[in-house]
Amino acid sequence: MNKDLELVFDGHEVVLLTKKCVNFEFKGDFIIAAKDVASVLEYRGDRATNHVLKFCKENHVYQVKNSDILNRNVRKLNNAGEKFISNLSLNRVMGQSAQP
Repeated sequence: MNKDLELVFDGHEVVLLTKKCVNFEFKGDFIIAAKDVASVLEYRGDRATNHVLKFCKENHVYQVKNSDILNRNVRKLNNAGEKFISNLSLNRVMGQSAQP
């Protein structure tokens, strides 16, 4: 596990990417995998990630593909890409979520 890209938060592995990790610009200091946030917040089921995304501003959500990641030490993403949210949206998700 590369410490710059994958961390363990509350027993859950999360992928966190900084601006030096990807080949595109984004708002905020870092982006984090929405499905990992859903896991930490213990959202379950097919729509778990959507529970996170509903609290995010559209311009703070990024579809990240393997080809967008400059450092190949991160886990392989879904072939279609995965949704990541900015740290600005992460604050909003944590504040709006009814989860403990």
